[in-house]
Amino acid sequence: LIAQLLGLYRFVWSEQPRCQKHFILTRFQQLTTGVVAVIHLKLFTVEKNKGGSWRCVAVVFVQGPCCRFGKLSLFDFVMALRFLTLENVIDYLETLPPEDQMNAEVCQLPPLCEDSNLTDEEPIEENDLAEVMPLDVCGELDVTLDSDVIEDADDLYESSDSQTWSKRKSLNHVFENVPVLPLSTLAPELIPLNPIELFYKIMPKEEMAHFAEMTERYALQKGVTLSVEEEDIEKFFGLLLLSGYNCVPCENMFWSTAEDLAVPIARATMSRNRFHDLKKYFHIVDNMTLQEGDKLAKISPMYENMGKRLRQWGIFSEALSIDQCMVPYCGNRSCKMFIKGKEIRFGFKVWTMASSSGYPYAMQIYAGKERDRNKEPLGFSVVKQMVSHLSEPNKYHVYFDSFFTSPHLMKELTQKGIKATGTIRDARIRNCPLMRPEVITEKSRGYFDHTCDGDMYVCRWNDNVTVTIASNYHTHFPVGSVKRYSRAEKKHVNITQPNIIRQYNQCVNGVSVMDKMLSSYRPKIRSKKWWWSLFSHALNMAVVAAWKLHRELHTTTSDQLSHLEFRRFITIHLLHAMPFVRSQPGPRSHLPMSLRSSHGHYLQSCTQGRCAFCKKNCRNECVLCKKRLHRNCFPFYHGLA
Repeated sequence: LIAQLLGLYRFVWSEQPRCQKHFILTRFQQLTTGVVAVIHLKLFTVEKNKGGSWRCVAVVFVQGPCCRFGKLSLFDFVMALRFLTLENVIDYLETLPPEDQMNAEVCQLPPLCEDSNLTDEEPIEENDLAEVMPLDVCGELDVTLDSDVIEDADDLYESSDSQTWSKRKSLNHVFENVPVLPLSTLAPELIPLNPIELFYKIMPKEEMAHFAEMTERYALQKGVTLSVEEEDIEKFFGLLLLSGYNCVPCENMFWSTAEDLAVPIARATMSRNRFHDLKKYFHIVDNMTLQEGDKLAKISPMYENMGKRLRQWGIFSEALSIDQCMVPYCGNRSCKMFIKGKEIRFGFKVWTMASSSGYPYAMQIYAGKERDRNKEPLGFSVVKQMVSHLSEPNKYHVYFDSFFTSPHLMKELTQKGIKATGTIRDARIRNCPLMRPEVITEKSRGYFDHTCDGDMYVCRWNDNVTVTIASNYHTHFPVGSVKRYSRAEKKHVNITQPNIIRQYNQCVNGVSVMDKMLSSYRPKIRSKKWWWSLFSHALNMAVVAAWKLHRELHTTTSDQLSHLEFRRFITIHLLHAMPFVRSQPGPRSHLPMSLRSSHGHYLQSCTQGRCAFCKKNCRNECVLCKKRLHRNCFPFYHGLA
């Protein structure tokens, strides 16, 4: 209370780079906008800890306890500690109280990012098809001691004090319900198509011909003459897809002749050296036309073109899910993201809009913070970009999680005529008269509280955890029920569930469903190119999207192919795009003895090859017979010995 009255804010962080300290001070400046004056600012350092890190404290006295977001509590920022070795981490954790040791979270980070315009390649082992783990590219060890979630600037930007809340059950606006036509009605010509024909609709042969041209051009830029046809790219793609479900420990083993490792279809498709050449020089765009400053210029055209083809029949799903999709990557590019608590923690982040069944409609690779974002929160700008692809917005209902949801976003979508529902953070509805989470947790399971300001309906429900959800369309009515296991009664019981929760759970997992399909048979073949994982992800997504089209067009189970059956059909067809004729050595020609014994035979130097008599390597040949012979083998071959 004294700290609030005096306006005292205490920031604590360990040894951090300058940019981290700048973030703290910038954050403080944002919080104190509108305050009369800053009286005192002092930074001082405490002694070095046993773990090898420095502990710094910044104490700031501010005149007046209020700012534009109302009265602020004491903020204690406990930033992550960084160590170079695991031994230092253990030494540091041993100095902590037992309760802090239980809450400590240790994570191994990749090395610092270093972008380079000089080369695409990274120092990885291409032949090894085992999963790349962060241990392979270890950097610093990150130790987080405070498990509390710290509000970010977006939360503060998104919060609003101008709303007037009440317990009403209806919203001020009414959406027009326009039916969405099914795919079979929008594109009946797709119904008789087989899997490979559906795949060509998303990854057409014209695109593969373009890849072949770019690959040839890149090889020429490297001083290599490489002839690449459209069929070569098809077979190349087929081998990549084959590696997703027919796995061997090493890439070269696809061409092994051992009976326990052999993959005959791979050896019959193309030679190993040919595959290595295609992978080495494969390119999507011309390096001479890259836009300076665009970190994703080598891969983004493929995603832009694929997004247009995914929407070529319109958007045929009413419920749409917007979320992030992580592409595994542990290299050294600055576009790489690290997200704690996710199944894929290291990789590229791809913002995705998909149907509730998992068909993707739009993709956007996240390259980091943009300078010209006009101070819009990231979640707001992502949703705004995704819904821009909706030609008739009043047909659709979008669902997203708490990263995106805010009163500002709900108001924007309402004005566009788009229905929206999503979980929401408490910091973004500060003055909302709902029961506090700690209060509602004490109520019976299934209890919920709700409120509405006319534009947005908010409901807080007590389940295993407290869930807060907002919508500009759904409310709690009609109230339903759901089964949950009761430990007290040791059986499943029915608890109350608001309609807004039920609708959200049914429709929000579209991107997660797509992620599951992508991870089922993800191509294993790797490359030194940093953008390879994004390219492989796009190829994999083309197969998944084609399979989702197949499922959408064939509603009866008897007509539907499983994901693996569908993928195998495409792979086998691509591998057989053009017959591969392997050159076989013909029968050895033997000169008649009459020619061997004639005059004028003598040895001269030549390139290394097999001796015609003893079959060992030699560098001499007969000038008339044109056969390589050792000096000692010459008389025996010519019948002189």
